[in-house]
This record gives sequence, C-alpha cells and structure tokens, in this order.
Amino acid sequence: AVVCGALLLSVPPETVARCPNAAAAARAAWAVVAAAVFACEEDIDPATGRLALRLVGFALDRHPDLAAALSRTAAARPGAQLRLATSGDGEDEEDEWAPADAAARRVVEDFVS
Repeated sequence: AVVCGALLLSVPPETVARCPNAAAAARAAWAVVAAAVFACEEDIDPATGRLALRLVGFALDRHPDLAAALSRTAAARPGAQLRLATSGDGEDEEDEWAPADAAARRVVEDFVS
C-alpha cells in the first residue's frame, strides 16, 4: 500500500476521481497507509511504518482522500499513537533521514490534533 500511495502522488487526485474503480482502489490504499501511520498494525515492520509516516507527511496536502483516510483512522482509534519514525534496527549510527521523518511527523501530528 505504501508503494501504491507513492505512485498515487504522480497522479492528480482529480484524475483518480474520474474513474470510480481507480478512486475506490486509491481510497483503499490510503486507508492501509493511514493505518500504518498509527501503531495499530503490529505486523508492519518498522521500515514500512516509517515510510508510511513519511509518505503521509509529504502527501497530506495533495490528496484529499489521504486526509480523509487519516481523519477516519484517527477518529476510529482515539488515543492511538503515531508510529515512531525510527529505523528500528537498533543501530546507533547517525540517521540521515531523521530530519525528514521529524518534519513528516510534525505535519501529521498537526493534522490529527
């Protein structure tokens, strides 16, 4: 779903909306991505959760269906925590993506608050 969401970024939402089947598939992909952003999908590995958070943070203002999916997920899980944007590998190396992850997390936190 994260890869599908990333691919959806290249298609204007108005174009997706013109095809009912494509719009339904896009909404389903965004719903999975939104669930991955919250710590509600235990079977999602940390790297995928991290990419989902980054994707949502940078696509939220471009795709209304993503914003709607994130709103629904947040409303359905009161008190749910955002997934931590960490590599999850336990290494102490400097993380070159940490600033991007932090920016994405702030966007998502601001949106759901």
